[in-house]
Amino acid sequence: MFKRRICQALAAIFVVTLSVLAQPHKANAIDEAVAASGPSLSIALFVNSKSFLCYNDGYVEATGKLANLAVERLNTYNGIRGRRIELTIYDNKGNIDTAKQNAASALKKKDLLAIIGLNNTKRASEVFKMVADTPGGENIPVISNIPVSRVLAKHPNVFSTQPYQ
Repeated sequence: MFKRRICQALAAIFVVTLSVLAQPHKANAIDEAVAASGPSLSIALFVNSKSFLCYNDGYVEATGKLANLAVERLNTYNGIRGRRIELTIYDNKGNIDTAKQNAASALKKKDLLAIIGLNNTKRASEVFKMVADTPGGENIPVISNIPVSRVLAKHPNVFSTQPYQ
């Protein structure tokens, strides 16, 4: 039940975030044409499949499907400021080194709009440090599911779906 709530919360925040970013704004025709001709905006969704379990609870697949549907819907309405959204799902499989490799791959994307996910404090802390150490990383919002305020306080661009401890 707890895992379902976590997935629902992350999915809801993902959809709301994209909806807010996709709101129409006032711009002249030249600005709109320039924006529309730009590359896709990237969103990195970090998930954690549990390959060590003897069953699959389906949360990772459900989260990915919902996120892809949200991106597809927004792209149908010209994305964000005319730029398409590209969603990349990174599965760390419960491994901190894989999480760091995934973060390095995500941070190489030129137009990274946001990082969403990360529900383990140790893995999240490492990724937050990598984002902070990346030039311009302080401008990349990170939406996580960890409730530890001592970790979050160090990173003003990190937001949590949980109450702080």
